[in-house]
Amino acid sequence: MEDKDHKINELLQEKNILNKINTVFSDELEKTKKDNIELKKDNVVLEKDLKDSHHKIKEREQEKILVLKNAQAEQEKLLITKNIQNEQKGNSNSTIKYYLAMAGGLIMRLWNFIQQFT
Repeated sequence: MEDKDHKINELLQEKNILNKINTVFSDELEKTKKDNIELKKDNVVLEKDLKDSHHKIKEREQEKILVLKNAQAEQEKLLITKNIQNEQKGNSNSTIKYYLAMAGGLIMRLWNFIQQFT
């Protein structure tokens, strides 16, 4: 009988030990689950931040492209304006040369006309 009581005590002690181990593992499992939930929340926040950053980078790139296109358009506009001004100046110079040539020709004819009568 004593042997049975001893065996029962041993089994009860083992049961207590196993219960304590089970409690420790259960607590650790719960802690791990909570940590996992927090990590998932953090991951969601990080993914959102990453998407926002990517979106902001794309917006900045689009703004840079737009600024470059506007700058290029302004340069082209200035170049065209300069070319038009140069062309107008050239036309004005050509017109002046034409009238000077006409005046010179008229003076020569008048000179010849006057020479005929003198």
